[in-house]
Amino acid sequence: YTNSFDGLPIRQLAGRTTVEEPNINMEAIHKSTMMIQNALFRQCLAAVPEDQKAEFELSFGIAERISEVLKSKNLTQKDFAQKLHKRESEISKWLTGRHNFTMQTIAKIETALGCKLINIAK
Repeated sequence: YTNSFDGLPIRQLAGRTTVEEPNINMEAIHKSTMMIQNALFRQCLAAVPEDQKAEFELSFGIAERISEVLKSKNLTQKDFAQKLHKRESEISKWLTGRHNFTMQTIAKIETALGCKLINIAK
């Protein structure tokens, strides 16, 4: 070491001057950050009312089911949009899981895809 810069050692190698960074364990930092984020996420989730959690679960479940059916039938979002006379952008929104489906829309989707999205126990 020939010198220091802001308290960090400076080294000369093959005519190049480099400042050596301190040994930082990035994996440990990432793990700590993720634990903090996960704890915060759990706190936020605990504050969400149960009926809203159920609504989110249904919306995401329907979107996931549509996506599975499209994949199994080798249909693109564009193909599906054409079947329902919708814009592809609307179908894309549906598949995010954030759309509030009406019973009428679910019935139209089931008819277009030829399968049930929701099974009701009798």
